[in-house]
Formats: sequence, structure tokens, C-alpha cells
Amino acid sequence: MNNPYGQPPYGQQPHQQNPYQAPAPGAQMPYQHPGAPGYGLPGGYEFGEAENKVVTAAATWTLVLGIITILTAVSNLFGENSNFLNAALNGVIGAFMIGSSAAFRKVVNTQGNDVAHLMEALDKFSTVLIIRIVLLILVGVILMIGVMVVAGIAASR
Repeated sequence: MNNPYGQPPYGQQPHQQNPYQAPAPGAQMPYQHPGAPGYGLPGGYEFGEAENKVVTAAATWTLVLGIITILTAVSNLFGENSNFLNAALNGVIGAFMIGSSAAFRKVVNTQGNDVAHLMEALDKFSTVLIIRIVLLILVGVILMIGVMVVAGIAASR
């Protein structure tokens, strides 16, 4: 299996895990080639090309899923089985996913604040996951209550 992040140049050893802490803000940094990944750029860490490809894929698929979720919300407003609550929840989830996608794109399209933009994207995406989990738990509880009510009615007959 090929390493998607590339192998070190011929004759060089792979990078070892850094046993030291990240440099303190404002600390004197050793020279790094301009544009090279790492802490040498002003403002913080900058991802390399391989990492940017991964983040771009995450941004693209998050956007696609956000658009599909919003289209689902719109379709929930029309037809025989229209459901405003479901449409509103899907609209909110879709909007958060599109916002998360935009934050993922900022990681790739800006310089110097990749970690901060990545954290923003993950925060927005985790909000989507929390909303989904809470809704699934609520639906599960409602279903369990419904089953107990039906079982109680059937037992009393």
C-alpha cells in the first residue's frame, strides 16, 4: 500500500516523532523554506499538499451532503406527507453542514491559520452530529413509550 503522504527523499530517514513541545508564541523560529509545511509561517501551522487534498475531499463531501439535506428539507414541505418540523430540522442540519464545508475550504484556501480553520470546521461538523444524535435518542424514547403504551392497552384487554 502506498503512503498517501509520500516517502522521504532517497537516502533520507523518515521523520521521527518530535519529543518537544510546540514553540511558544513569538519564539524565534529556525529558518524554513517559504511555503514549506510547518511552524515557520507567520500565524501558525500550514498544511502541505497531501493534507490539503484530504481536507478538500472532506469539504466537497460535506457540501454535497449539506445540499442534499437542504433539498430533502424543501421536499418535506410539499406533497402528501409534508412535515414542517422535519423540514426545519433538515434545513438547520444542512445549513450547519454547508457552514462546515466553508470552514474546511478556508483551511485549503488561506495561509497561516490552518489549525484554527480546521477546528472551526470540526466544531460546526460536531454540532451536526450532536443534533442528529439527540434527535435519534428522542425518536427512540418516543418509540419505546409508544410500544409500552400499546403493550399496556393490549394487556388490559
